[in-house]
Amino acid sequence: MIVVKLSFSILFAYTFARTTIIDDILSGVKNHRILKSCIEKLLLDIDRTSGCTPLTNIHVNIDIIPKIIYNRELENLTLTYIHKPVYIFDIRTSKLLSSFLWYFKNGYFEVRAFYIVILPKITKKFLNILAQQYACNLYVIQDDFRVFTYFPYRFENILEPDLAPVYVGSCLKPNQMKNTEVSRYPKLWRNSTIRTYERVVFPFITENGRGIEQRYLKDILNKFGITLKAEIANYTFQGLKRNGTYDNEGLKKLYDRRTDMVLGKYHAIVTELRIPKDFDASVVYMLDNVHFIVPVPTAKSYIAQIFSVLNLENNYTLILLIIFWCLFVSIVYKESFGGLIFLSFRIIHGIPVPSIQRYKFRFLLSIWLLCLFVCNLIFQSFLVSIFPRIQLNPDMDSEADIINSKLPIKVSSDIYEIYRNSRAKDDVKLFHMMYECIDYTHCIREICQNRSAVTIRSRVSFLFTARNVCMNTTVGNLKIHIGPQIRQSYNCVYFSKGYPAFDVINDSIKKLVMYGGILTREMRNGEKSIKKFYSSKTLTNPTLTFKKLKAIFYIHMGLLGISVCIFAVEMIIGGQKVNTLE
Repeated sequence: MIVVKLSFSILFAYTFARTTIIDDILSGVKNHRILKSCIEKLLLDIDRTSGCTPLTNIHVNIDIIPKIIYNRELENLTLTYIHKPVYIFDIRTSKLLSSFLWYFKNGYFEVRAFYIVILPKITKKFLNILAQQYACNLYVIQDDFRVFTYFPYRFENILEPDLAPVYVGSCLKPNQMKNTEVSRYPKLWRNSTIRTYERVVFPFITENGRGIEQRYLKDILNKFGITLKAEIANYTFQGLKRNGTYDNEGLKKLYDRRTDMVLGKYHAIVTELRIPKDFDASVVYMLDNVHFIVPVPTAKSYIAQIFSVLNLENNYTLILLIIFWCLFVSIVYKESFGGLIFLSFRIIHGIPVPSIQRYKFRFLLSIWLLCLFVCNLIFQSFLVSIFPRIQLNPDMDSEADIINSKLPIKVSSDIYEIYRNSRAKDDVKLFHMMYECIDYTHCIREICQNRSAVTIRSRVSFLFTARNVCMNTTVGNLKIHIGPQIRQSYNCVYFSKGYPAFDVINDSIKKLVMYGGILTREMRNGEKSIKKFYSSKTLTNPTLTFKKLKAIFYIHMGLLGISVCIFAVEMIIGGQKVNTLE
């Protein structure tokens, strides 16, 4: 990332403050007064043609990532955002220019903002970068005080914008500048009526009957200046048509120009249609992640948790300690390694061992070590029991846990088709565990109530689907929890010919998200409304604080270490005495 201090300013709406703000922006700039009068003329032109007031704050110094600052007006305790702020950039050095272009290409600026840029000279390369990001409202002031703009969509060609600079006038004669009233956006973007074909798949709908994808997309299209006036609703119940006929219906409407776009969870099979391959049906993927959704695990009994501790994985340190201790004793006392188990049994039970002196001391010390061993086991079982992998059965926290569980993965038909057509190694491995659900509600019931299956789904879509199926009346939560993210969402939109290509629109939607766009806000609101449906793994609260537990653990390990040292020293001394007597 290019780390450069970018100083940019957007002007306050108050007219009386405009002159002072421009003075601050251009302080230290050569020919300050000429540029000041020139910018004031351009701002008046923007006010007149756009009907919006340019706003921003003075000298916002950005060290790493520039943040978009909106005009915020308090209206009935709600924030309203202007759609066209004005930015003024002085980027005459190559360092600032490269930094500006990097930020611009990575979507840190408002899509439909007005830009007044001071450059040494305007170039088509510079205009091309702005046109790729839909920056149409641009004024460039060159070092020779000539002012240029451009109209990339003057000929309604979205894929090949017109990059010819258009001369506006000179800052030396600001009153003679031309008025730029040419429409800067394509006709389809200016059309106030867009015919849409909605495909809402039951039960992925909200309380008022609209799909959650449509709710997100409507706000996104409003950001692009598209208002949905006429809607063609198409409510299709999943499973009634399995041969893909309904999948292609929306694409046929696009091709016949009976609709302008298709909204909703939609998967068209173009190969089955007699439609030219060059037909421009662009795709936009929803920015929602797809997760594993697994049954909520049941709680283990305390006895089961104790037995979970009695395994090699949790006690390998103690087992290794016993092995090394037996090996040490066999070397010092010249006893066979296999006979040490019987020897330890005799010492613990107070049976005299002629080769070992002071067996009573060893007996008491062995009892002490045995007590420490028992205490260590109880403490370890208590400590480990507060972690979910020991407390819950089964607890699937990773993709490996899901695969090892051998549970079938029940998915809807669209997800099943995606994995069946995939050639990725991980996708093929998961596909062998997948089963297609004709009645997805029945499969959800297997996940929530029977705990006999797993699914792959968008988190929000699943929660909207499962809230009436997976409700636990005693707890008030869904009997599921979300696993790891595995891929981006599969929900998509098809646009008619004439709209920008898929990657460009998708980048624009990502830009809307990056600077506080619609999807992030809508997702947050959606999570608030369905937060009570989340299932969480409740852990057993220990009676002691974690700091106290750590202190007790360290004291316990210290006593155990001291006891082992005493035992080792005593055995060495005792062994030397035996050798001396011999």
